Amino acid sequence: MRDLQGVVMNILNVITDLQRMNSNDVLERIFVEGGYCYDFAYMMKRSFGGDVMYIPEDRHYVLKIDDVCYDITGIVDVLNKKLNPDEDA
Repeated sequence: MRDLQGVVMNILNVITDLQRMNSNDVLERIFVEGGYCYDFAYMMKRSFGGDVMYIPEDRHYVLKIDDVCYDITGIVDVLNKKLNPDEDA
């Protein structure tokens, strides 16, 4: 069994490092508004494992690891939202 707290901290550290390099919220616009949320989720999956999931009502992809979802902004609140696994990831 993996150390969930360690995994969460590693993911959040990567996101924090990316946000530090981010000027004028460019990365957030690219990976959330620009339609590249799938690419971010897939890159994170390659590094940390987990599953790429699609949130239809938000038209947004996230990485899901042990019931916690992430995107470029950090932990994503998916309470009461439908998640569909991405078959291609």
